[in-house]
Amino acid sequence: MITTLLVAIIVGLSYAVQSTFGFGAGLISLPFLTLLIGAKASISMNLIFQTMTGFLLFSVWKDISFKKLPLFLFSVFVGIVCGVLFLNHVSDSTLEVLLGCYLVFYAGKQMLGHRFPKHAAYTNFKQGPLYAIACGFPGGLISGAFGTGGPMLVSYVKSMNLPKINMRATILLVMFYCNVFRVWMAWKTGQFDETAVTYALYALPLFIGGIFCGSIISRILTEAQFKNSINGIILLAGCSLLIKHFIFDK
Repeated sequence: MITTLLVAIIVGLSYAVQSTFGFGAGLISLPFLTLLIGAKASISMNLIFQTMTGFLLFSVWKDISFKKLPLFLFSVFVGIVCGVLFLNHVSDSTLEVLLGCYLVFYAGKQMLGHRFPKHAAYTNFKQGPLYAIACGFPGGLISGAFGTGGPMLVSYVKSMNLPKINMRATILLVMFYCNVFRVWMAWKTGQFDETAVTYALYALPLFIGGIFCGSIISRILTEAQFKNSINGIILLAGCSLLIKHFIFDK
């Protein structure tokens, strides 16, 4: 009973973050849920709830920016397929270190990048089609395997330099697109843990409460607070992965 209550609380808090910023639930909840109910059940339950957040699109559809998304979404799809089919044979610890380093580097650059001159070559790269592939494929790859590829996908949406409302709506669309394919692939390959449905039913009320609270918070935050908070979540996620690998997994 205590385990079920803790699972519900974690779900509620993590999906308040997801509703506020459009991503982040998996990054926050998976480390804690894995300790309580195991990795497979945690990933499956997160997949259920992440897909359910798609109903938020009804209220923000008009704010979505579809510009530059087709190639990016195709790259995400290819990454998800590869992630679900093949990444189970790759060392989890190796992926954790690589993802953790990437997240710390990316968030650090976003927070401190204004102190350094911008190189024209990098700016042109971010505005070109190769950046869509560079973010979409690995983001889909990690999402397909573990459901934590959100920061890579969000980094591309951030490069579009959208206002807060449009950025959140576009992130929600990308996450929903990603999760629909993850559900289908996980079901087809027999990787979906059906016991996660039981935990999901108990956690459903707090999930709904978290979504509602996050929708309110997103309206209160300013543009700067919104973007800085996203960078903070990404940095925290990267640090937590590295700490888990180098300290707790020893």
